[in-house]
Amino acid sequence: MKDLSRDLFSDKKFFSDNRNQELKELLQEFRKLKPTDEDFYSIENVTTTIFSKKIFRDFYEEERYKRMENQILRFIHQKLRGRKTDPENEDILVDFLDHCFKKPLTENNNQNLIITFNYDLLLEYILKKHRSTLELETYYGVKLRRYSRPTEPETRYRLEILKLHGSFNWFVAKGSSDRNITSIYQVDPEDRDYFIHENDVPVFIPMSHGKEFYLTGTLYNTLWVKASYYLEKAEEIYFIGYGFPASDINNLLFFGKHKNKIRKVVVHYKNDVDANLVRLKELLGKERVLSSDAKIFLSENLDIF
Repeated sequence: MKDLSRDLFSDKKFFSDNRNQELKELLQEFRKLKPTDEDFYSIENVTTTIFSKKIFRDFYEEERYKRMENQILRFIHQKLRGRKTDPENEDILVDFLDHCFKKPLTENNNQNLIITFNYDLLLEYILKKHRSTLELETYYGVKLRRYSRPTEPETRYRLEILKLHGSFNWFVAKGSSDRNITSIYQVDPEDRDYFIHENDVPVFIPMSHGKEFYLTGTLYNTLWVKASYYLEKAEEIYFIGYGFPASDINNLLFFGKHKNKIRKVVVHYKNDVDANLVRLKELLGKERVLSSDAKIFLSENLDIF
């Protein structure tokens, strides 16, 4: 988030493109205020400004904000697409996935499930790179169409991942304006047909308070209903790298109903007196909340999954 915020206010190349002028003008308005608080210059504040602006919009302002919506989403897409991890971190994630999704199932041990609010392609990248080791096929919980056939055969094991905020490799079919499952296509990052969507906006919900706009159609509603069902049936729930930000009070209520199933909430904070860490411990219990780097936690606690 910090990298995205920094890049948003400093990327000259992106804003040299005439297609991004409206967003450039909005950022200039932010700069004119000259606040002393550095957190003011955050991508969350910018996206919230764009997606929550509903009043005083005439025809021209309506068009201006629609263009800004596409511009900020394209910016996020371009910045995060193709980001890689280092070999040490890859090994930790590979061990975690291999352990969780290939161990024998027993009567009291059903398949693990990953739910994520992030919209990067980290897991897909790892699965493709380590296909011979993991033998895992990604399933998104909904049957999405493909623009072309998979380049690799189906594998032995299946990794089910519910991307509740969408993904960088989901796109609305050209000519369609809704977010229904029948209109969404999955395009593998290495797919030869990816160029079709090179300048499109992927289907994902940005980091902002104004998210209601996206919750129309069948895609997100299906994902969230399925997540709710799985949580009801779950025996144990672990949150890794998600700290229930104050802006997502709905998520706190959504997951709070299953508080007795939550075993750990693992988020890294600079110190033990961080206000967000204190808040989390008060809400979920001191014994459940752990301030730790995710890769350290996974590497040291693999046996609990």
